[in-house]
Order: sequence, then C-alpha cells, then structure tokens
Amino acid sequence: MSYDQGMWHQAQLERQQMLIQALSRAANGIATPDDWNIIRYECGLSDGQFREVRFNTNLGEENGISSEINGK
Repeated sequence: MSYDQGMWHQAQLERQQMLIQALSRAANGIATPDDWNIIRYECGLSDGQFREVRFNTNLGEENGISSEINGK
C-alpha cells in the first residue's frame, strides 16, 4: 500500500468513526448540530432534503433538533 493509499484509508476510518459517534449520540438524544451535519453529509442529503426527512419522520422532536438546526 502506498503512502497516499494509507493516508486515504486512515481518513476513511476517521470519517467512519465520526459518523458512528454522531449516530450514537443521535440515538441517545444528545446529538449536537455538528453531529446532525455529519449525518446529513455522509447520507448525501442537501440541507433541504434533510429538513424534509426530519419533517416527515419527526426526527429530533424529542431532543430539540428543530431549534438546533435552525439556530434558534
């Protein structure tokens, strides 16, 4: 494995770990706005798509994500 491949692989592992941690906090109702941004980005959703998913599923209702995402 070349140095560049090793660095790419390490970066992918770090991204995966960040996503796992963000999903864990979301499942426990303690996700931060940064956690939701990581989840949204890794799922390939635009901000508008994410808001639609959240609206249609009541995602985050119990932990106040609505105000966190909207900056209120």
